Amino acid sequence: MRSDDGVSAWFRERARRVPLLTDDAWAKIESFFVDRKGRRLRDPRGTLDAMLYKARTGCPWSGLSAPAGNLAGVWQ
Repeated sequence: MRSDDGVSAWFRERARRVPLLTDDAWAKIESFFVDRKGRRLRDPRGTLDAMLYKARTGCPWSGLSAPAGNLAGVWQ
């Protein structure tokens, strides 16, 4: 069963492919996740990678392994 969410819908509505998070891509956006104020993610790259994987495959949140933390927090 395919699970949908806002990230998946964003890519689908714009007819864009969900990218793979390469080292080069992460280097370009890392500061948005690491240097942010407020609540910080324990594993920002793992969290983003999990979100992109979910958007690419449509698997439910329960089908992901937790990226060093609570997936409920990622989902929210």
